[in-house]
Amino acid sequence: MLQDPRLWVLNGSNWIIWKLGIDSRLGLAFGFPVALVLVMGMLSIQNIRDISDTTEMLYRHPFAVSRAMLRIDANIVRMHRSMKDAVLAEDAAALNESARLVRQLESEVLQDLELVKERFLGDQNDIIGLAERVAMQMTGHKTSAGCAFSMGLRCPTTIRSSIN
Repeated sequence: MLQDPRLWVLNGSNWIIWKLGIDSRLGLAFGFPVALVLVMGMLSIQNIRDISDTTEMLYRHPFAVSRAMLRIDANIVRMHRSMKDAVLAEDAAALNESARLVRQLESEVLQDLELVKERFLGDQNDIIGLAERVAMQMTGHKTSAGCAFSMGLRCPTTIRSSIN
C-alpha cells in the first residue's frame, strides 16, 4: 500500500516538497543557492567597507601621529646640530644659513605638532605637555647657542600659544 509521493506531508523523513511539481522543485533547487550567494555577496561588500573605514582611521590617526612624532624628534635633533653649527660659525654667511635652517626646522616641528594635536585620539593634556617640552627644547637651542633671539626665532610663549 504505497501512497502517491505527491501526497506526502511532513511525516518523519518525508517532506512536503514532494507535493510540488518538478518545475517548482527545480526552481527551489536553483533559487536557494542563488539567493544564498546574493546574501553572502552583500555581507562581503559590507565587511569590505568596514575594513576600508578601519584602514582609513588607522592611517589618519595612529600612523599619521606616529610619523609626525618621528619627524618632530628628528627635526629637534637637526636643530641641535644647526645650533652647534651656528656657535661654531666663522663667518656671517654660515651663521645666516644655520639660522635659516633652524627657522625652517622650527616651522616643520610646529606643523607636525598641529597635526598631532588634530589627530591624536588620546588625552589632549599629553599633547600640551609635549608642546611645552618642545618649547623648552627650542629655548635650550637658542640659549645654548648664545645668540638667543638674534637669529629671529620665536620665543617659547609663542610656540606654546600656537599649540594650545
